Amino acid sequence: MARTYILKEPQHVRDDVTVTVALLRHMRFFSNGEEINPITPDAAARYDRILGKIDDGLPLAEITELRDIAREVEEAEERRRVFRRYKKELRAFSTSLAAQRRVPTRAEVMSLLEIMQHSPLVTSANSQPPALDRLIEISKKHPHLAYDEHINCRYFRHLVAADFADDFYMLRFFESLRIRYANAAPSFRYCDGYPLDFPKLVALSGSVFCFTGRFLYGSRQKCREAVVSKGGISIEAPTGSTDFLVVAANGENTSPDSTKVSACMALRSKGYPCFLLAEKSWLAHLNRDMNAIDTS
Repeated sequence: MARTYILKEPQHVRDDVTVTVALLRHMRFFSNGEEINPITPDAAARYDRILGKIDDGLPLAEITELRDIAREVEEAEERRRVFRRYKKELRAFSTSLAAQRRVPTRAEVMSLLEIMQHSPLVTSANSQPPALDRLIEISKKHPHLAYDEHINCRYFRHLVAADFADDFYMLRFFESLRIRYANAAPSFRYCDGYPLDFPKLVALSGSVFCFTGRFLYGSRQKCREAVVSKGGISIEAPTGSTDFLVVAANGENTSPDSTKVSACMALRSKGYPCFLLAEKSWLAHLNRDMNAIDTS
């Protein structure tokens, strides 16, 4: 009767596999004490099961989960390379900019924000706190972007909500820096006598709205309820926390010299992101948000 021999795997092979899986299980990236791309509980449990099967002496060929390990190792190494490249780029650019001791140019601001936008701190799907908070934490450490945290954070929120694709907010952010650093004057685009703004995207959720005039959309209370229903906030008069002042169509029951319009312009003159929207523009963004919700 022929004997059947089972070729036993060399111990050094099993040890190498064990070390590889353990590295994936315990690999961590930290920045200033905060973990980036933390391993999910499901992934941790999976690696623990694989290590348990190896410890129990199960042949490696029978551990089906090992088939994906090579790919996962490469993905982990790529995350490490991306993070190292990001830190190198951010450190070099920030050091260069801080050393010049002047107001950054628009191109420099855009370059710095672009670097931060692609940071693993911002783009990680598992990162906590959310992307906006991560972006703010990064910018607070930069000497040219920590002048007034409250104002900058508001601009960052608009930039993140627009996925950095709306040049309107980038231009206004750079203008705000020049106002606060170099005593520059804000630029206004007048339409029908009002200094109106025309962003491509208005994030209703989380934004603070104020209304002035008699609206075709309905009563002012109906306007307030519309933004509140989308996660926005409505207040009676413009303050330093106001994002948008909405002016009724045709300026009915208000004027370019009204108290609310003047207050909005005064805030802009100090660098605050307080923007003036015509009723028609506001409705377009409101309807766009409604359509997005209806089709989701």
